[in-house]
Order: sequence, then C-alpha cells, then structure tokens
Amino acid sequence: GDCRRYIVCAGTRKIEQSCPNGFQWNSLDATCTVPLTDAKCSHSVGLTKAHGGVVSSKCPAQLDRCPLETNPAEEVILLPHPADCRKFYACVSTVPIELHCPKGLYWDHGACRCDFERPSGQCVADGSPWKVKHRIRVRETEDDTTTTTETPILQSGARGLKALSSILLLIGTLALNH
Repeated sequence: GDCRRYIVCAGTRKIEQSCPNGFQWNSLDATCTVPLTDAKCSHSVGLTKAHGGVVSSKCPAQLDRCPLETNPAEEVILLPHPADCRKFYACVSTVPIELHCPKGLYWDHGACRCDFERPSGQCVADGSPWKVKHRIRVRETEDDTTTTTETPILQSGARGLKALSSILLLIGTLALNH
C-alpha cells in the first residue's frame, strides 16, 4: 500500500495529499514521519468506493484567489497562504478555506503539498512554530481517524458576515492494497 497518502477535508470535500518521499503518514502523531520498519501502515484506510468523493487538487502558479468557474466536485484548487508558510487554502466553490499543514511541515506550492523544507523569505512560523491555538479532537472509528479542527473560515465578502465556522479535517492513511 501507499503509506505516504492521507486525506484532508475542506468542508465536505476530501482532498488527497501525500507525505514527502521517504516519509509516511503517522496517524498517531498526525504528521509525516520516517517509517520505523518496513511493516504495513498502522491505522490504514483502504481507498475503496465506499470512501468515494476523494477529489484531485491543483496548484496553479498564477492564481492568488479562488477562481469563479470551478467544479469542486471533481477538482479543488489549492492556494498558498500570503503570510503563514504552514498554511494553505482550499477553494470550495469560490470560498477559500484555510487549512494547516501537519505538524513540522510547510506548504510547498510548486509541489502542491506540505513538505519539510521551509520556504525562503518571510514566514510567520518563525519564533513560535506549530503552537496550535485551536482545539483538535481525534476520534477513532472502524474505518478512519477523524480530526475536527475549529478554525475561522475566511470572510466570503457578504456584508456583516462574522461567523466562525468549524472545518472538519479528516485525516487518514490510504492503503491501495485493501
């Protein structure tokens, strides 16, 4: 199976991501780690039709906001965060939803994934790396690991919109051999 892959959810969209080469998803630490043995992944989730709805992602270099014409049921556009190199945005329709890279990783827009290499230039991560200010609850089920992250959703432009929204962040390791 492919122990590098995991799922991040933005709203109701499941977005497949992968750990950097040489690392695998560790659901206990909720990040990418060096595999301890050549054994099969622990807490693996089979990529089956029952887990349908996984969409591909794209990271266009020329975009700095969510495009008006997209089909989020098929493909989610990912954008870099302008200030914090540990974060990125997923466009669900035209609304950008802020997501966080796993602990210890930085967003690499060119590779369209979170990676260990810190990007050059300014980065809010300096000084206080990965001090999570929101609560994370992990719930194990028969099929997967669910992590609920409470974080504010970006203003969608509607006047008076001040609501904070919970984003369901579903992370699981995908194994192709199920």
